[in-house]
Order: sequence, then structure tokens, then C-alpha cells
Amino acid sequence: MFTALAPNVFRAIRFRFGISEDEFLLYLGIESFLFQLLFSGEFLSYRTTESYGKSGSKFLHTPDIYSKYMVKTIKENEALCLYKNLYKYYNHIFQADTMLVPCLGLYKIIEHPSEETVYICVMKNLFSTPNKINEIFDLKGATYDRKTAPEDRKPGVPLKDQDFGDRTITLEQNIKKKPFYLK
Repeated sequence: MFTALAPNVFRAIRFRFGISEDEFLLYLGIESFLFQLLFSGEFLSYRTTESYGKSGSKFLHTPDIYSKYMVKTIKENEALCLYKNLYKYYNHIFQADTMLVPCLGLYKIIEHPSEETVYICVMKNLFSTPNKINEIFDLKGATYDRKTAPEDRKPGVPLKDQDFGDRTITLEQNIKKKPFYLK
């Protein structure tokens, strides 16, 4: 059984970010899979990446050229936390410039009543770009246990807060106005 949680709220959030229902379904719906199968003769599956964090989440990237969307498996307590705080999240998304990753859908999947429930969150992929990405940081704003072990430092592995060190970053010139958090 597949259940969309708060579908109207997430539809409004998608609209806020200029994502139509047709586009969303094109990338994530069954139509996407059927189109691939019928017109290309093959079935391109979601590209998966493992989590380098403690959560053990799985990340699935849409099969389009730049992986426009990500599907992340999340634990029940994380899904319930998002659901419980959805009103605050919605208000924040609509009232402020934000650097929060847009959550575009929250779903509950039960394969069989006796099996574990799986929750997934659909998000915009912040790394959907034709540009080369040299480093990725998973910043949490904490210092405890937030350093990547030397043996884990490989291309594509997110670095942590303490790896950022004293670096200075420069934002691109094409930012039209400063978001509230940079003022």
C-alpha cells in the first residue's frame, strides 16, 4: 500500500518552487517508467547512492540526465517529525528565502501488513547541475563526531563540519537579492 501524507500541503510546496503536477509525475510517476520502457526499449532505474551518515538512509536519484529529484528513505521518527512540523515548515518555505532543501512529498509504503513500513521523502536534488562538483559538505552546525575519517575521504563522499575548517566561500554574483540569513 502506497500512501501520500499531506498531499495538498506538498502540492502547494511544489507549486511554490514552480513544479507542476505534470512535471512531478513525469520525473517520479509510473508514466516515467512506462515511457522509458515503451520508447527506449529499456528500463532505466533510479540511480542509488548509499548514505555516508549514521542513518543508513538510501538515496535514489531520478534517471534524468542531471537527477533533478532525490528520493530518500527515512526512519519513522523522522517522517513523523516532518509531518508534525509541516505547518512550521510550510510557513517558513512561503515566508522566507531559505536554504532548506525543498521537501516535495512524504510517502508511506507498506508492502505487506506483517512487514516493516518504509517512509520516503522526495526532495529537489541540490546537486542537479551540469557543473563539476569538487566537494560536498554535510553541515549540521555541530562539532561532536563531525569530522570525516582520512580513509573515508573519496570523491563524492560528503565532508563534515570540522572538515570545513577556516575556509571562506564566495557566493556567485548572480544572486539577485541577499536572503535574510546573509544580511
